[in-house]
This record gives sequence, structure tokens and C-alpha cells, in this order.
Amino acid sequence: MSTTANFPIKLLYWGAGTEKNLDGKPHLHSFFQLEICRTGRIVGISENGAMALEQGEFWLIPPETPHSFRSSGTSASYYSIKFQAEHPFRTAGRSGHPVADYHVAAIVRLLGESGRTGRMDFVSKTILCQHLWCLLETLNADRENEIVESPFLQRQKEFISNHGAEANVTRLAEEENMSLPRFKKQFRRETGGRTDIKRFIDEHLIQCAVGHLTYSSGNLTEIARLMKFPTIYAFSRFFKSRMGVSPLEYRNRHHR
Repeated sequence: MSTTANFPIKLLYWGAGTEKNLDGKPHLHSFFQLEICRTGRIVGISENGAMALEQGEFWLIPPETPHSFRSSGTSASYYSIKFQAEHPFRTAGRSGHPVADYHVAAIVRLLGESGRTGRMDFVSKTILCQHLWCLLETLNADRENEIVESPFLQRQKEFISNHGAEANVTRLAEEENMSLPRFKKQFRRETGGRTDIKRFIDEHLIQCAVGHLTYSSGNLTEIARLMKFPTIYAFSRFFKSRMGVSPLEYRNRHHR
């Protein structure tokens, strides 16, 4: 269905799924895909690494972008929308922008009202397309206005990369010679409040782990030691709790 000229969106598919529908197979396609986590946690994989989507969070995937989804190992559910759009947006977008989150929440309400049948009347489809278009516009504007990551956040990532699992908010604050409250305030300012420090640390640790598992020739014990985990079992528990698969399973699928 095409909407008015102001919202050139063509819906191809919309529906709900659970962790049982996530096969983890990498693929790409010629249309946009919006994946929204309804409950639990699902894991999205792209060429840039992995990320966990929790309740209410989304990932907007542009055409021709390799990606896959897998379960985190626990029960989860999600909405998936596939659509064509005459729009220049070409960079994957995530949750965290308040206006984008507003449009995604509206989309979730519309999908919830459509029920299990997946049926929508013309008006509901038109409203859905309007929210999809506004989501694209919001994320595109956010990308165009994006500035280079601040030296402050670069320092935090460098510290996490060097100290691995030993990194925590207290040590980050000490490294900046800041009190904990002052550091937290500075972190919120630098990130626009889009993530919390614990999640920031965990996501960067996962990115480091994915890099080691994909490209390193070291075994899992060596990687765990390099990332300052006390044992390989602690490393495995951390990785599987966020990725839904063990480090060994991930390496067997993605090692180059």
C-alpha cells in the first residue's frame, strides 16, 4: 500500500514473533526493516558487531545491510516491519533518540491494536506509514547533525579496551580524577542520556570480545585472560548472557 505523496512508504510485511523464530542466519534485502523488542531481549548482529535490544528498543535496518537476529537464550518477543521507502537514510538507527522512541512507541500501539490477525484498515496503515516516515526523518536528521565522538567518551572506551572486565564506573571516574556524581553527570551530558554507564561498559566489552573471537588466533582461555576476566567460565557466562550463544559457538560461526 502506498500512502499520500508526503509519506511515500509501501508496507511489505508486519507481524510479531518470538525467540523461536530467530535463526541467527546473516542475510540482506532490498527494503527497510524495523525490528522492535516487545519483551525479553533479542540480539542483533551486523558487520559492526553485536547489540542487545531490550523491551521497547528498536533497530532500523536500511536496504542492502547484512544483519541477523538471534535469541539471548531467554524468552522474548518482537515486532518486525518490512517496508519500501523513497528516502536517503542509509545508516542503521537505534533507540535512544526521544523523538524516534516516540514514533516507535506509537507504531507498537498500532501493531498491538491490529491483533494477532495482522490486519489493519486503511486509516491505521496510513498512520503507521506516517510514523515510519517520521522515524526515518528523525534518525536521518540526527545522523546529519552527529558530531565526532567526544574525547571524553573515547577515553572511556580506551580504558575499557585496556582493562576489560576490570573496568567499572568507579575506576572510570578515578581515571578522570572526578567524583562519582560528577562523572555520572558528565557521562549523561556526553551521551545525551541515551545510555547508562553499565550498559556502555558491557556493550564495549562485547564489541571487544566479538573482535577477538572473529579475528584473533588466540584460544578462548587466552581471550578471557586478555580481557581480564577471572576465569574462562566468567567470560563465557558474560558473553552468553548478552549474545545468546557461547563464545565457542560464536567463534565457530564467525571466525575469519
